[in-house]
Amino acid sequence: MQGRALPDDDDAVDDANTDRDERLRRALAASGLELDDDPATTGGDDQRGQKLYDWWSRRPRVYAAVMDLAAPLFEDAFDALDARPGEVVCDLGCGHGRNFQRLVDAVDADGEPATAADDRGAVVGVDYSAGMVAKARARVRDAGWRGVHVARGDATETVGPDDTYDAVFTTFALHTMQDPHAVLENVRDALAPDGRFVALDGGGLRAPGTRWLNPVFERALAFTVDHQVGVDTLAATRDVFDDVTVVDTYDAGSGYVIVART
Repeated sequence: MQGRALPDDDDAVDDANTDRDERLRRALAASGLELDDDPATTGGDDQRGQKLYDWWSRRPRVYAAVMDLAAPLFEDAFDALDARPGEVVCDLGCGHGRNFQRLVDAVDADGEPATAADDRGAVVGVDYSAGMVAKARARVRDAGWRGVHVARGDATETVGPDDTYDAVFTTFALHTMQDPHAVLENVRDALAPDGRFVALDGGGLRAPGTRWLNPVFERALAFTVDHQVGVDTLAATRDVFDDVTVVDTYDAGSGYVIVART
């Protein structure tokens, strides 16, 4: 690439990658995200969601089976993300790291660049559940992935440093977060210029003739996944981002895939 000093050999490439990853980790920590191997279990004033997802983290097979029911929707979301080699992607609400393999492959976070460190991308997983963070870090260690960093943090406070991510990707997590406007504003700030926010999310029923079911439907969601009853995450995204494209909707409008840009 023009204007980039190329390393002289493979060792120089590895050193450059290590330096790049270390700089990224320092920036993540400086933004308020926790990168310790044994994160504390304390958090904000309302910890119900943390406790609930800690509970799910102790039942990984059941949780994975539930997520697998929506596998076609995840495929649509990955297609909308269209992640590419060299990009830095944040998996917001990463849970136990279900999306990591696909993201690692897409951005080449574990690759061996032939010319320069920037040819290898990075994946940053962020979650506020200590149990899920522990599972995600174990997945990274077991896979031996380089360029994958798992951080614990409250997205209403920070998603990461300003202008850091080429894309922020979230799957069935935004509707469980308190104060989605604050989360989305943090997402917007953390995106690099021309970055994108891609969400697979859900909420209340929207199709004609179905909304009367929402008092029961949303409370059932809230019981199992800490859904924020009455919160319209699609409307919130449109409030924060100038350009929001709805890629597809599902299940009487209760689910959607969107791509948002500033």
